[in-house]
Formats: sequence, structure tokens, C-alpha cells
Amino acid sequence: MNKLCLTLFLLGSAGLCNAELIRNGSFEAVGPDKLPQHWLFTAKGSERAQPNITLTTVSDAGAPAGGTVVRFTHPSAGVNDVYGSLTQLVRPEAGRRYRLNFYMKGKNINQLLLIVGARWAERWVVPTAGLSETGWKLFSHEITIDPQDLDPNGDYQIRFNIEGYAEWGMLDGVSFVPTGGSVAPGRRSAAPQLEIRPLPAAGDSDLFAADLILSGLDREAGWTLPVEITDAAGKLYRYELKELNAVRNGETLTVNAILPLEIAAGEYAVKLPGIGSAKFTRQPSRAPREIAEQKERLARARARFAALEPELAKYPRSRYLAVYANVIPQQIELQEKDLNRRFGSAPERDYYLNRGRIAIPEIETALDDLAALLRSGKPLPGSWKLASGEVEYRDGFPVAEMIDEQGNRQRRYVMFGGYGHFEQAIRDMPLFDRIGGNVVQFEIGPWSVYPQPGRQRELEPDFTYYHDYIEAGLKRAQENNQKVALLLATHYVPEWFKKAHPETDAGHLFVPLDILHPATRSFHRQFIRDIVGKLAKSPYRGALHSIVLSNEPTYGQCTLDRSFSRAEFEKHLKRRYGSVAGFNRAAGTRFGDFRELADAGYGSPAVKHEFIRFKREALAGWHSFMASEVRRLLPGVPLQAKLMIHQVYAERELEMGLDPERFAAFSDLNGNDNGDGTWLDPSLGTALQYSLKPVSVANTENHYISDGSQIPVEPQSIYTSLFQQYMHGASALVGWVWADNAFNGAPWLDGCIQRRPLDIIAHSRAILDANRLSAEIVAFNRVPPEAALIYSPTSLTLNRNRHTKAVYDAWRTLSATGRKLGFISEKQLAARKFGKLRVIVAPEVRNLKRDALAGLHEFVRRGGTVLTAGENFHGDEFGRPAEVKFRTVPANSRETLRAELARRIPLPVEVSAPAPADSLDIVQVRTVTLPDGRILVNLVNFDRSARRVKLDVPGGRSAVDLISSEPVPREFSLAWKTPMLIEIR
Repeated sequence: MNKLCLTLFLLGSAGLCNAELIRNGSFEAVGPDKLPQHWLFTAKGSERAQPNITLTTVSDAGAPAGGTVVRFTHPSAGVNDVYGSLTQLVRPEAGRRYRLNFYMKGKNINQLLLIVGARWAERWVVPTAGLSETGWKLFSHEITIDPQDLDPNGDYQIRFNIEGYAEWGMLDGVSFVPTGGSVAPGRRSAAPQLEIRPLPAAGDSDLFAADLILSGLDREAGWTLPVEITDAAGKLYRYELKELNAVRNGETLTVNAILPLEIAAGEYAVKLPGIGSAKFTRQPSRAPREIAEQKERLARARARFAALEPELAKYPRSRYLAVYANVIPQQIELQEKDLNRRFGSAPERDYYLNRGRIAIPEIETALDDLAALLRSGKPLPGSWKLASGEVEYRDGFPVAEMIDEQGNRQRRYVMFGGYGHFEQAIRDMPLFDRIGGNVVQFEIGPWSVYPQPGRQRELEPDFTYYHDYIEAGLKRAQENNQKVALLLATHYVPEWFKKAHPETDAGHLFVPLDILHPATRSFHRQFIRDIVGKLAKSPYRGALHSIVLSNEPTYGQCTLDRSFSRAEFEKHLKRRYGSVAGFNRAAGTRFGDFRELADAGYGSPAVKHEFIRFKREALAGWHSFMASEVRRLLPGVPLQAKLMIHQVYAERELEMGLDPERFAAFSDLNGNDNGDGTWLDPSLGTALQYSLKPVSVANTENHYISDGSQIPVEPQSIYTSLFQQYMHGASALVGWVWADNAFNGAPWLDGCIQRRPLDIIAHSRAILDANRLSAEIVAFNRVPPEAALIYSPTSLTLNRNRHTKAVYDAWRTLSATGRKLGFISEKQLAARKFGKLRVIVAPEVRNLKRDALAGLHEFVRRGGTVLTAGENFHGDEFGRPAEVKFRTVPANSRETLRAELARRIPLPVEVSAPAPADSLDIVQVRTVTLPDGRILVNLVNFDRSARRVKLDVPGGRSAVDLISSEPVPREFSLAWKTPMLIEIR
């Protein structure tokens, strides 16, 4: 690679500093810490976890840009806001276009992002699919420099972010060049001169990648350079390199050319007409052979499945076997369709080949598993399937008519599970019915109802989309025993409306109109009346599972710097306190007027608390308004909102205005959007919502696979994601996302579960198991916890950073103790709603509402214990000093916290496992005693290594794992992400 065409900048040990363009892109210069000089490596942790990403330099004989490369690993699944970064600053020209080139190889690299610019506005997910462990691959990405992405010094960041799992990866040969070429002094010549320098490793790719070094030319800026390539078969390919920089005779212009090279193998000629030419050799492409190999493997898989069909026919009623019987041929057909299409380019071909690299081995493994099941002779568990009909709720959980494998019908608890969220999910509902699914989500938003302004009135509905998509989808659901969690996609606002009402603009993707503006309320009221009015009259309304009022709502755009928000905040203060003087009396402040109060901003704890409370009330109030409109037209259909529950305890998300307790007030189901690479958010978030209102949780956007994932995802992860959320209080889980994406389609749909056969099978098994064990799951959830953490919106406002970290640390620590945990809110404390709690844990609750503090005093007076981790109860919601009049028990280490909890809450059965090296890799254990005396133990190992577990079963009792129906010995090995639900009788 021609690195001399780059003027590079210096990155000192003190941090990022000024310079011009990249230095040490070959990583040959290495510091004593084994890190590449002139680069900055940082690893960022969050409230959830600390990073365990490693990055160093190593030798590699085949490196494309020298003998030294960067090697990185990330042995953990992605955790939100936890990543490692390798960064440089360059100083390009604003408005110009540049090309970033780099080389990679590695194994199982997921979510490596290239982030450029000061705003992080461009985040390119590097397509690491199909990376070789031995051969280097060239990546190239073009960028136009937006002036807003230059920092005040004129610097522009280039950052490689390691965000997901990476078994290992190597990076080399990073360059950043203007696409118009780099001009340097040269020699005058009587005729144009050409030198072509192929980039390293380019001969093994489907690209012509080279630096074209031109001299002896006089050209003005913006000229076009034609390139002709003639392959070994004599076929001519023409290209144009446009918008090149000016060059004069006596200068050289180096143009970095990256062109598709989909030509015959053998010698080929590259010609720049009127300038020069050169010959090169094209190596045979590996792709045609791989296409043939994938087709052959699929043919063998089809034959294997056909050979198993006679055995399958002996078990016509088994729904567990039906999953394999439906998924395997469906996946074979999808992969055959991919391979038989006509590819328009090498990248398109590679896109579909990579889907096969994931799916075909999984099809083969699924066939192995199916054959083993049929050979084993073991009885298969029975199952229950939802029948279309009425759903009622008992104790917060759904009850419906279910059908067993013999055709017997019974009303019993149902665990909903399925997929969303677009047209493919509607089309595949018959398949979902055959593989255990029973709920889907799809959506309708205002832009589908009001595509243009009305003639008689502004909002005149066009119901074409409703009838073609929503009504047809409900009908299909009813015919295939599915329920629909219909999303009212209020964020899909037509552009014409936003232009007609600029005063409503809130500038946010999912809340584009300010929720407090009267025009917004009128708009949403009319949308609900038009669409819900149609639903109320639909013959298929019985197919509705629920109405979801919004998608990922937040109110971060409401700030004290915004005039509309400021005025609304003043109205809030007058409603709540009557005047600024009234606020002063309540908060102990001395503001002379509203302007002084608002200008104090977050520098005043009292103002900060009140403004965040105002935002939380506003966001929940908007939903409450919509809920009342829907209930008036469609009574009896459960309502929920798709709250991003993981943001409640996200350190940097204070401004979002989220309070799940306020959302619970208008909801029939605790709705959320949840899931990431760890168990933390599904566990903590689901338990939090269920504690605040004991009705089941509906996660209608279950993120168990990272968007754009390009590596296999272990089926155990999918199974555990579903089953453990059911065990924490969920009754409906809709997987994101079921979509048959195409090349150049939406990148967030790539890598989804629809093309992952083992993950689909695991998903179905989890739903079947949960419905088979629904009575036990509901019974487990209904046992009230004896230990709870304080849910404190006050500390989330005034002490957010330390409080969020402490909450996650306490949850990780106590989740391995065998005690079922919950939360108790400030509101519940104030109302003395202690339930069966014996211990309340305060993790860095420095600020607590005064009435909640009084509730804690009463809790201790009644014999309860308050364990404190860190500093607690220093101030109230307005930042005034608090007086603690009750005894607390300090528990400032994980060991002390576990020991103090164990002293106060003895377990009916002891379960022990070795402590993990990483606090995320626990064996989660939760134990409850049911009213009939049975003991249920839910445990799952989140360490990739199997763990030895000891179960101290009381004398005269026996233990059975209800999932596998196998007896449980007193000591056993627990594999990674293999949940157990043990019943001890």
C-alpha cells in the first residue's frame, strides 16, 4: 500500500492531538506497552459491566503492510455501551471525499464498527462475514467530510470500535486517501506516464485494487479518467474515475482505485487510454466452487431429510418433532433460492454465500439432532397449543383455551412467543403455527393512513393500507391460531404534516412531534379514532393480543434550553406548586422568579429533580391520554407501550423521561423492548416491571441477536433469552426480527433469526417448554420476593452514575444467592406496601423522597432489615439533608452483602456453585416455596465453562428437572446457558 501519499498526524501518549493525516497505518512502530504508536486504544465500561477487550501488536509473516499487525479479542457477548476503540485523528478538507482502506482477518468477529467524525454520525458495520483465519481481506469505505464532523481544531476521528463478540481479529494496512487523488512534486515529461502499484493481497479478491501513479499530465480539477480492463477471454470492461484533482506536468497524481473485478481467470490488461497500460494475472475465484459446494451440501441435506421422513411419520402428533419437520425443509428451500439467483455483483454473491455459511452447517446439525431424537427411543414430552379464541387474565397472566397433542382442550395459562415485525412475519404465520409460535407483531402508523393532506379537512383517512395489511393480517392470524400485538406506530408521521406544523417538531426518530403540543394531541387523537374505530368493527378483532401504544418512546428532546419546553415546565410548576414561591416552600429554595429558577438548571438539585419529574410525567401523561382514547373505542383489549426498559438504569439516559411505574399506571401489561448480549437487562428489567405492578411483561421486541450479526449465534442463547424472561414474569415475547432480507436491504435486518435454523428450533423449544410448564412458571412468579432493591427515581436523577453502577452490581451479586429478588419503589415505600419483604437493599441511594424514607423507618420498626451498599440517604428529592432515624446494616462488599442476606433469609434448599472469575458469568439461582410445599429452583449458568453445582435436597425428598423430565442428582455439571427448573417434592 502506498503510504507515502499520506501526510499523517501524531498521537502522543497524553491523548489525541493535532496533526494532518494517518501515521503508522502499518502498525510497525510499537511502544513499550505493545500498542501501536500514534494510535489510542481505550476500553469503555458502563454501569452494567467492565470491558474485557484485549488489543496488542503481534508479528504476522503474511501481513499486507509489514510484519506487525494489531490483534484483538473480545470473549464476551456485546453489552450495551461497553466497547474497545482504536482511534486516530486526521485533518482532512471539509467537503472532500476520501477512501479509508484497511485489511482484516480473524474468526467469529461480530459488531466491529468503523466510526468517523466528531458526531459519530456515520457508523459502518464492517462486513466481517466470511473472514478467513489465514488470508487477509481488503475493506474499503468512502466518506465525504461533513464540516460538522470536524472538531474545533479541524480534526476528524477515525475509530475502530470493537462492540460485539470477537474470538480474534487482526487489522493492518490502514490508509486514508482522497478519492480525487494525491498530488506531489514530480518530474516533467514529454508524454503521460503511468505506474500501477497493486495493493497487497488484492490478487486474491474480486477487486482491482491499486494505486495509479500518473505524471506528465495537465488537467483541471474535476476531470474524469477512463479505465479499460480486458480479461483473458477478450471481454472489455469500462470504468470511470471521476472528480479527480487538478494536476500539472511536473507533478504526480496518485489515485487509489478500487474497482470490481468479476472477470475470467488468467492474464488481463489494464489500460488508461492515452496514458498507458499494464498486465496482471487474475487468480481463479473461490466463489464458484463454494456455490457448487453449498448446493451439493443442500442436496445431501434434502436427501437425508427424505430418509428420515418415514420415521417422523411414526410421531404425527409430536409438536417437538414437528419443529424439525417444518424448519429443516423450509431452510433448505430458502438457501437453494439464494444460490439459484442471478448475482449482479461479487458483493451480492458474497452476501448470499455468507447466509449459507451460517445456515447450511446449522441445517446439517439439525438433521443430526433429529436423527438422534428418533434413534433415542426416549418418550418425547407432550405440548399445548393455543386455539384461536378469547384470552382472559388471571393474577396478571393470560389464560386461554389450549389443545394438547391428543386433541384435548383445556383453559390454562398460556405463554405467548413468536416473531415480528413486518410483512414476512404475516406471510409466515402458517409456519409459526406449526412450530409452536402463537403471537406476532406488526404495525400501522399515521403515514399509512394520511399519505397526503385531506381535501375537506386536514386529516382524511385512506384505509387502503389498513385493509390490505392490517385487516388481512388479523384474518390470517385468526386462521392460524396467532394473536397480534398491534403496534400503533405513532412515530410514523407523514412529512407533509411535519412541514405544515413546524411548531410541533421535536426532532426525534420515535417521538418526532412534541408530545405536549396541542396539535400533536389532536393529530394522535384523530389517528386513534380512525384506526381503532376500524379495529372495533373488525370481524377479526378477536385476534388482537394487545394494542401497543408507542415504539421506544423517550422525551430527551425536552430541555431547559428549548423555549417550548421551558414554557411547559413553567405551566407544570404553576399546576403543582401554584407559584415559584410555592416551589420555594416545598423545596427549600429562594428563587425570585421562574426565569431565575430555570436559569439555575441542573446546578440546583431541586430544579433538576423537578424538571426530570416534569419530563417523566409528560411522557407517561401522553401515553395515558392515548390509552384513554383507545379504551373508549376498544374496551377489553389489553394496552401496553414498548418501553426501552434497559434505559431506566442506563447511566447516560437520564434525559429520556422514563419511569416504568408511571407507565404501569395506564398499562394492562408491562410492555417493553428488551434484550442484549447479557442476561442482566432481561433479568433485572423484567423483574423491575413485575415488581412495580404484578401483571405479566410483554417484550414485543426481544433483541436476542445483534442487528447485522454476521456470525453464528448459539441456540442456547436464544432458548435462555426466552425461557428466563418467562421465569422473571414475562408472558409474551416477540422476537426481533423475522425478515427475509436482501442484498442492500435494511442493514438492521441482516443476520436475523429467519435464516438461522438452530436458533429457530431453540426459539420454538422454549415456547413449547414454557407452555408445557406454564402453571409452574406462573406459580414461581407469583411467590412474592423476600428481598428487594429500592427503585428510586430520585437517586436516578440526582445520583445517577454511582446509583446505576451499584444497582447492577447488587443485582449480579445477589442473583447467585438462591433468593428471588424484586424491587420496591419509593411510592410503594411511602404507601407501606412492603409485601413479604424481609430485607431491602439500598445500593448508593444517596437521595430518597422524604415520604419513602419515612416508609423505610416503618419497615425497620416492623422488623425488616435495610442493607446499605455504599453511601445512602444523605438527602431528599430536592437535595436537602435527610435525617435517618432507623438502623441500617452496612454491606459494602459483595461478600458481606451475600452473607448478610443469607443470615436473614434462609433457603429451603441450598444450591452452591464456584464463584466466577467475571461477575457477569454467574450461575443464577432463584428458589421459591409454593403454597403446596413444593420447592422450585430456577438456575442457569452464564459462564461458558460448565460449572459443578451441588444441590442439598432435604432428606426424604426428590428433585426433577421439569424441562428435561430427568432426575437431578445432588451434584451435577451445569452447561452454559442450559436453564433448569427443578421441582423438589
